[in-house]
Amino acid sequence: MDVNIVAIGAKGADAAGDDSGAAYNYNLANASADIVVTGDVSPDPGAVGGVLIYMFTATNNGPADAAGVLLVADISNGATITSASSTQGACNGAGCKLGAIANGATATVTFLAIPSATGTVSGTAKAASAVNDAHPDNSSVAMSSVVQQAADNTATGTEVAIEPVDLRIGTFPVTATFAQVDISGLTTLSNGFNGPGPPTGYTLIDPPLAYDLSTNAAHTGAIDVGVSYSGETFTSSESGIALFQLQGSTWTDRTTSLDTGNHVISGQVSSPSTLAIFEVQAAPPTAPVPGLSGTALVVLAGAIGATVLVQLRRDRGAAPG
Repeated sequence: MDVNIVAIGAKGADAAGDDSGAAYNYNLANASADIVVTGDVSPDPGAVGGVLIYMFTATNNGPADAAGVLLVADISNGATITSASSTQGACNGAGCKLGAIANGATATVTFLAIPSATGTVSGTAKAASAVNDAHPDNSSVAMSSVVQQAADNTATGTEVAIEPVDLRIGTFPVTATFAQVDISGLTTLSNGFNGPGPPTGYTLIDPPLAYDLSTNAAHTGAIDVGVSYSGETFTSSESGIALFQLQGSTWTDRTTSLDTGNHVISGQVSSPSTLAIFEVQAAPPTAPVPGLSGTALVVLAGAIGATVLVQLRRDRGAAPG
């Protein structure tokens, strides 16, 4: 029997430019599998501008192996999916092609979503495979999370240290210590390189690493920042990296220290803005002079220097020494 499956919320095959609207034609053999989808969302309640983590698990209760498993999520009510990953297969947008799931095996998919308004965010996921599902009613799951206004995370006081969450991936790669906070507020962090090109003599590290640090807290004095760059690669040397701050359209070096053991670079700024890590450009290799060895080059350089020195002395009326 041929069955056509169109993913949740599809407005035509792959209308969203990802796998969330893809259509698949499956030929269902006599074998039968039972794909059970369960899910969890955290935190609940969430916060506007924060990260909601949706984890969906597809379990094959058999008796047959399930081939061509597809799981599609739909997270609505003002929340935007920023990333998707799975323990097997590959994800594109809201759809994940998980491939084969053997009898008794599981596959887990994780979606990160950022809500933009208060209220209730609903999340659903549905799975299908290329074999007959004996119990299709348990192949989908729905859940919801309450989203509240984000609470202040920057309290009044001196030497106020915080770790704002990276809104894109839900981690804490930056520390910020305010010298003085007069009125409490919310400090946020978002990942992304949107500034001008690297300053002269520098290049981007791999992958590019930049954060937009912002706050609505009233503060005075300096802000000490530390940025973790673990997992980055360099074209020349790790010791040649620097922490720059974007001011208008100009990058300014704000580096105060570099901890290569823990892969943390620190700097000091007077106001929060875009921060980026660059590394010194590697010098291009010097082309050898044909027919000259390294020793000959040294001798030649010495001879040229002596000739210039003699000429200068003659120009000044001095006898060659």
